[in-house]
Amino acid sequence: MDNQELWLGDVRAALAEKNSERLAGLLSHRSVEDLISVLDAFQDHTSILFQSMQAESAADALEEVHPEHARDMLEDLPHETAADVLDEMEDDHASDVLLAMSPGTAADLLEGMAPEDIADVLEIVPTSRAAELLGQFSLDVAADVLEEMGEDEASDILEALAPEKAADILEVVNPREAADLLQEMDEDTAADMLARVDPDERTDIAELMSHPDDSIGGQMSIEFLALTMDRTVAEAIEAIRQWAEDSESPHYLYVTGDRGELLGVVPLHRLVTASPTISIADLMLDDVVRVKVDEDQEEAARLFRKYHYLALPVVDDNNVLEGVVRVDDVVEVIEEEAAEDANVMVGLPHQEQIFAPVFQSARRRITWLTVNLLTALLAAGVVSLFENTIARLSVLAVMMPIVAGQGGNAGSQTLTIMVRGLALGEIDRRGAWRAFWKELGVGALNGLAIGFLVGAVMWLWQGSILLGAIIAVAMLLNLTCAAGAGVVVPLGLRAIGVDPALASAIFVTTVTDCCGFLFFLGLATLALRFLI
Repeated sequence: MDNQELWLGDVRAALAEKNSERLAGLLSHRSVEDLISVLDAFQDHTSILFQSMQAESAADALEEVHPEHARDMLEDLPHETAADVLDEMEDDHASDVLLAMSPGTAADLLEGMAPEDIADVLEIVPTSRAAELLGQFSLDVAADVLEEMGEDEASDILEALAPEKAADILEVVNPREAADLLQEMDEDTAADMLARVDPDERTDIAELMSHPDDSIGGQMSIEFLALTMDRTVAEAIEAIRQWAEDSESPHYLYVTGDRGELLGVVPLHRLVTASPTISIADLMLDDVVRVKVDEDQEEAARLFRKYHYLALPVVDDNNVLEGVVRVDDVVEVIEEEAAEDANVMVGLPHQEQIFAPVFQSARRRITWLTVNLLTALLAAGVVSLFENTIARLSVLAVMMPIVAGQGGNAGSQTLTIMVRGLALGEIDRRGAWRAFWKELGVGALNGLAIGFLVGAVMWLWQGSILLGAIIAVAMLLNLTCAAGAGVVVPLGLRAIGVDPALASAIFVTTVTDCCGFLFFLGLATLALRFLI
């Protein structure tokens, strides 16, 4: 009798004894194949077997069986155990299992998971099914899940719901998040949905929608705590206590005048250490760092980096306090923009997801690949000018990719620094010239170093000091051009109103490929009679 049969016998004995502790020990640290085999061997005891496994191990086992089989096993488990196992499954496998379940059962299991995990699953199931599941959650859970989802997916799900149900959920969602979701929809759908929202919530959402999405007003929260300067510390602490019952704890207490104008701010640590009878006018700081409601959100990001505050007050042109922008909201926006920039620099749409449908992803990427093909043909055209040279000295074909590739790498380094500097507002007109000459110097120095190395290799390999000198000079020239292109291209695109992150990479690569081939093959052609 082999070890596997002995192990199955021990499991059978533990099941007969109903010894859950022994069973848990037998099932721990076993392979997925072993767990699947024991589930198949003891199908009448699925529930106790799953309860004896670690949730992560049970999830691994279910990911290896057919979704309908996994569904049947999960539905036989106690609700809490089933929810724990589903939570541990990979999102795409969990999605398949949920699709095999009835909507009511699936929604019941999902509602026991964290909103972040529910959001991950709903983002990859069909929109109609996601809407069906979301509609069965409580309003609070539905709102939390929508706030954790990407705006594109969340707005699509809202549109797929019955208008009345969508409006009910929007009333619970944070007003800023609700405004963002409505702005993703077409105007008629958004207007119809907003009209069904409670008037008080509707006013707040409409106010936030009136600001451009990339402005501070588009990112601010209108939920903030402000008191007049005649209030005492004791009254302020009581106001904070009542505020925290229904809202997030405030980072700062703002002090306003009779017209709502911002007069000062009181950090909470000063408030809790002060005497209860002191007026907050005696505690407030009147030199307040503030942002305007119509300023670009990157101004708030700059101030957060400089002052390390947790929140900044947002005022209008009359210094009236309109809202608060929090550091986590701005960081989220910056991260989203960085991800979008990373996508578009390689030709991917900003909404591209790893589990998006195959044909949808292919359709989104084909345009950029076609543009890349055209630029590759341009580089190929440069090479074709030197067919005779390559035919007479074949080693040139071996070294061509090195010159072009190093130029591409150098250009990408400069381009990354420039795009980041432009995005963060670090580069003005004077700074552009400084960046150009600095990067040109860096490119030349690196070109000398890399050129010397590759030239030495070529000399030792081919025994020709002239051929080594040619590739060294070509490398110097190409890395210098790459650095210049890495500065000029994004600045030029910004000057004509095109996002530098969107199209810079393809132009810089084209420059480095064409120039690299031209310099290397051109110099070799001029010196050909000395090389053969």
